[in-house]
Amino acid sequence: MEMQRMNLMAPSYTAVVKQDGKWWFGWVEEVPGVNCQEATREELLESLRVILTEAINDPDFVV
Repeated sequence: MEMQRMNLMAPSYTAVVKQDGKWWFGWVEEVPGVNCQEATREELLESLRVILTEAINDPDFVV
């Protein structure tokens, strides 16, 4: 009987989020090139999620 192991835990990433004046900016520490700037914190977090998803799913993602 052959056994296979599966990693059932999703990887975790660290988002650094800062506010400078009226703008929010941030990046994902583990994935170079995943950085964004938005007018609100909520928009920033959503943009980081979108860009991170593209980066980890697209082999042609350029840093």
